[in-house]
Amino acid sequence: MKARAGREDEDDRSTCYFCRGQAPGEIYDFYAGFCIDYQRKRAFLSNTVHIRATYRDLKRYGVHVCDNCAAQKRLKRHLPTLIGWGLVAVGCAGGAVYAAVTQVAGDQTIYLLGVFGLFGGLGGLLAVLAGWELFSTHSSPAVTIALLEELKHDPRWVKKGDSFFGPEEYKVLFKQTADQPLSADEILARDRTGGGERRRRSGPRPRPRSEPDPRPEKVQEDKACPFCSTIIPGYAEACPHCKKILA
Repeated sequence: MKARAGREDEDDRSTCYFCRGQAPGEIYDFYAGFCIDYQRKRAFLSNTVHIRATYRDLKRYGVHVCDNCAAQKRLKRHLPTLIGWGLVAVGCAGGAVYAAVTQVAGDQTIYLLGVFGLFGGLGGLLAVLAGWELFSTHSSPAVTIALLEELKHDPRWVKKGDSFFGPEEYKVLFKQTADQPLSADEILARDRTGGGERRRRSGPRPRPRSEPDPRPEKVQEDKACPFCSTIIPGYAEACPHCKKILA
């Protein structure tokens, strides 16, 4: 998919989108734009369908959602799943105990216990995953999904586009979108964490210290920043003093 797009960040606001109240919470990002071309083709002798779409004015926005509303959205989406799989796990555990005590299947009891254990373990695992998404604020997509459903019918946001995408969906669909350029602070932070050093050291592995290196040692050269005339390492891509990116 193609996106003819810019990027727009909304200012942080303390008004919750759902309850319109003033409460602490988080900004949830999403993308909105207009679809100007949509092509759907079915592959010959195959059930595969190829979809190609082009969007314009695709930009990033953000709305504030309070912690209470976010918890309610997670509760509505994940609590039924947690209860359902939890009941499966408890039911299988009870059935296994009853079968083991009464030996209801005779010599086949061991196989019955295996069936109960398999489905009970599966139900317990899925219940744990549902509980994790219920109580975790960042691993659950419930808030983003509920937000996108509301935005599609909101007259205030319909003017921004006819298609809405969450952050993860946007990353998957628009793989050809160019990455945003790094700022000077991001380049300096990358160099401090060793990103630039690893890039400079890429190549043949160094010789062991016991073996002399026949190649002449290269002298590290420094250079002057063209903006503030401060002496900086020759490999630097940004000046740590004036915070400007070097050409």
